[in-house]
Amino acid sequence: MKNIQAEKISIGKNVFISPSATIKGVNGKAKSVLIGDNTFIGDNVQIIVDDFSIGDYCKIHHHSNFHGYRPLSIGHNAWIGQGTIIDCIGGVEIGNNCGIGAYSQLWSHIRYGDPLIGCNYNNHSELKIGNDVWFVGHCIVSPI
Repeated sequence: MKNIQAEKISIGKNVFISPSATIKGVNGKAKSVLIGDNTFIGDNVQIIVDDFSIGDYCKIHHHSNFHGYRPLSIGHNAWIGQGTIIDCIGGVEIGNNCGIGAYSQLWSHIRYGDPLIGCNYNNHSELKIGNDVWFVGHCIVSPI
């Protein structure tokens, strides 16, 4: 597939990836991209992650953006709504049977403030979401 750039690519059966979707690494090719059976990746989805895996029977709706240089792992039967942002700079693991409502944001890092003034948040920690979790639309999850 022309819209996937990775050193290792594994794509299951009955997978649909929109021609306008982009899957690659932060600085060129991803190290690994694994996509399970019966998975749908919609229009204008950007997955800019060095190590990406998603299980069987998953759906990523249009205009979602996943980015970061640490691994992003999504289990089986995930439903990810339109316009969702998943930041995996600190790494993200999402379990099985999870739903992330439209326009939600999951952040694994935060950087804010000026260290000279003394207000400096700088946290990069893995975000782990267990099995059977549902975030309704417009949720924001961050490490603070």
